[in-house]
Amino acid sequence: MMNKQQNLDETAQQAYHEIITRYITGDDMHFNLYLDDETATRLKSATEQSHESRNAIIRKAINQWLDQTQNKSWPNDILEFKGIDEITPFEESREELKQVKDDPFS
Repeated sequence: MMNKQQNLDETAQQAYHEIITRYITGDDMHFNLYLDDETATRLKSATEQSHESRNAIIRKAINQWLDQTQNKSWPNDILEFKGIDEITPFEESREELKQVKDDPFS
């Protein structure tokens, strides 16, 4: 069983490795983040349940947000879609639609 000192040593080694790696690659950014009490409590609970650091969870959340907001284009599967030959294009059904008699927007 690992005691607190061994766990601290392992955590310190991981942190040291991360710091050195970021120093060498220049991929380091530090900032302060202020959270309301409810969010801070939820984050603390998440760290305890996941056994991940606050920074790791915040880093994942930022990456997920960036992935969702920065990809503004359609996926290639959609852009390259040519249709399905066996299905009649919906445009061919438009002639069957009835015209609106009194269009309030015209």
